[in-house]
Amino acid sequence: MIIAEEYLNRSRLFRRLKSGPHGQLFELYAARLVEVGLAGQGTWRCLNVVGDLLAWMASRRIRLTDLDERVVERYLQHRGGKQTIQPGDRAALKRWLLILRTTRTIASPALPADTPQAQIFAEFSDYLRSERGLAARTIVRHLPSIRRFLCEACPAGATDLGKISQEEVIHYIERHAQDWSPRSGKAMCWSLRAFLRYLHHTGLHPLALAGCVPSIRQWKFASLPTYLSAAQVQKVLVGCDRATATGRRDYAILMMLAKLGLRADEVATLTLDDVDWRAGEMLVRAKWVFRSTVTADSVRS
Repeated sequence: MIIAEEYLNRSRLFRRLKSGPHGQLFELYAARLVEVGLAGQGTWRCLNVVGDLLAWMASRRIRLTDLDERVVERYLQHRGGKQTIQPGDRAALKRWLLILRTTRTIASPALPADTPQAQIFAEFSDYLRSERGLAARTIVRHLPSIRRFLCEACPAGATDLGKISQEEVIHYIERHAQDWSPRSGKAMCWSLRAFLRYLHHTGLHPLALAGCVPSIRQWKFASLPTYLSAAQVQKVLVGCDRATATGRRDYAILMMLAKLGLRADEVATLTLDDVDWRAGEMLVRAKWVFRSTVTADSVRS
């Protein structure tokens, strides 16, 4: 496979571009392609697309100093009308823009104007970092919940922050608490509390609304079924291999759980001495000790 440096040494396209009015820029661009480690075909493609861009700009009397992302998009629309845009074409043009900005041939990209929400997020992030000592990864987790909350409760941005009411906070949580899992609901409430504390701490809201954010309980085994149907119980019992000692033991334990209604810890504490085989009675140790009469018919039923 031909590498970039080997291709450039014998490329007529590169010699032509290097001898043109932007020769020094193309030498820097070629050095960048070698540094990236492109193959010969990829290097040719990059030089070709940049050369074609400059020819297109010249035909429309666009100066090189006016080149930016918007001009690149216009060129790609023109190029796309004649041939398929390859995946590497945009990357090639981005590298060209970088060379031009490094040499100060063109201006740096204009910074996007901060929206009111973006300004709120920036100040809130600074508060979490400096006042609360949170890590950047933790701060980022807060922002999606706050963004959704502001879109609904404070659409006008910073001018409405002081108008957020307790009822709006509670209604928002009631609407969205069940959108995801209980764990996500708890995280949403955590983010809202942090944001509402920030508003009161900085004087952006006169009330301490964090206290009105309700808690979402997440029971540890809430997702487990409360009971098994008769068919499911029978399926579990049939799965015990009673031809083995282990299978008979498991079958006996399951029968006591299913037919006698004993708790797991009650079965676990049973010993052979607790069973009176002649009287058909069994001593069960629970919160209080009681004696249960067990017959073969009661187990079979």
